Amino acid sequence: MENNGVRTETATALATVQPKAMQRHDTGALGNLVDQERFLQLQRVASLMGSSALTPKHLKGMSEKETVANCFRVVNQAMRWEFDPFAVADETYVVHGRLGYQGKLIAGVINARAGLEKRLRAEYSGSGENRTVTVIGQFKGEDFVRDVSLTLKQARTDNKMWQTDPDQKLWYSGVIKWARRHCPELILGVLSEEDLETMAADAGGEQQTRLASIDAKLTLPETKAAGEKPPEAAKPPVETVKPDGEVVTQTATHPADRDALVDQLKAAILAAKDDDALESIRQQVRAVEDIIGADYVDLLLETIDGKMSQPKRDDDGDTPEQIVERLKNAIRSARTKTTLAALREETQSYGKYIDARQMAYLIDMIEGRIKKL
Repeated sequence: MENNGVRTETATALATVQPKAMQRHDTGALGNLVDQERFLQLQRVASLMGSSALTPKHLKGMSEKETVANCFRVVNQAMRWEFDPFAVADETYVVHGRLGYQGKLIAGVINARAGLEKRLRAEYSGSGENRTVTVIGQFKGEDFVRDVSLTLKQARTDNKMWQTDPDQKLWYSGVIKWARRHCPELILGVLSEEDLETMAADAGGEQQTRLASIDAKLTLPETKAAGEKPPEAAKPPVETVKPDGEVVTQTATHPADRDALVDQLKAAILAAKDDDALESIRQQVRAVEDIIGADYVDLLLETIDGKMSQPKRDDDGDTPEQIVERLKNAIRSARTKTTLAALREETQSYGKYIDARQMAYLIDMIEGRIKKL
């Protein structure tokens, strides 16, 4: 009995010194981030999402770590809403590096999670630019409705859906406005497609203004005042070639365009299809060090090295293993010699993605199937 008592006392003592996270699960709003077990589970889901060939390409980063981090953002948000993270991921997109969520997803979240007496409803009035939607909702436990109104003129962006289905777009925009007024905590930090479209339009205007300002500063007067030092000779332009063959010219007299040049190089790295293209971009990066600075050069070169160490992907984003599996399935299901002959050509076209052993195996599969037909 004494031994049992000693063991009980020891276990109790140990329990008192264990971290709280080891004793209980945090079920609060930030539990996904502060509860170690929940965090690791979300990380596993994010890793699985990142490895899927069907995951939206805008969530794929320059490295596996970046891809998992991008997917983790979506998974965490989906868990806060208690929605399927893979369904949520399909309703996201990126504009100028900002993650946005489709209006229909946000409307679904409000209807499902805002604690409404019944689903939000819309009333339309007016026409043309004065077309108006009034979004109406009522929370459980309240005996009155809450509403907001929005006109086409207030909400319209360059999105083509404003021309093809304006009432539907008004509905999405109206729901988002309703949520931000009456339950902002539910979409805290969430950007909608309308937000990103507006930001993109504003950024475009700012870019034009900035470039005009740069051009004005670079315009040299035809004459100079007495005693004034002549302007320094401009450095020769540096040409960079993007993977699609477009030539981008950048001069060292445009320091304000450094970020734009870095973005072009990052995009070229992401778009590069093979190591030869990446090596070409590496030389371009080194050639513009005077423009973008050593820190950016180191970052871009590190990104290039990281991508070169990753499995090569085809235009559909498939890894060599996925390509081989897809071809094997196609060969097995082929029913005619003509189809198999076409598959032989397709298989050979993947020579830069799959190794010689896998290539020989697939060709043998094809030849064996042809003999049986």
